[in-house]
Amino acid sequence: MVKKQEKNKTQLIIEDDDKIINEFNNKYVIQKIEENKQIKLKKIIEELKLIYPLQDEILIELYNKSISIHQSNIQGNGDFLENDIVVSELTKHNIPFKQQVTIGKDGIIVGFNEKKVNVIILLIL
Repeated sequence: MVKKQEKNKTQLIIEDDDKIINEFNNKYVIQKIEENKQIKLKKIIEELKLIYPLQDEILIELYNKSISIHQSNIQGNGDFLENDIVVSELTKHNIPFKQQVTIGKDGIIVGFNEKKVNVIILLIL
């Protein structure tokens, strides 16, 4: 019984050490990510100032808005492909389908018109 208690104490010490190491690693990683963000932000500001010298805050606001517009355009291209091309062709040729099929992590259809998993596709029946 005494040996078992010693083992548990040793195990607790090791677990505590692992927890401290994990917390250190997490803090370190978070710190490095934040440093990297700041470096990228500084580079963005420097590059935009070459185009037109404005206050840093205005440049970042313009940059973020331009990214948002760009992502909206990309999303719009996907919507156009899905709705204006694929859906219209399926409908035109009387091919039955379900729009907004939700696929589970095992690759099985889990629902229609609901978002349970990040994958939504057209299902041709």
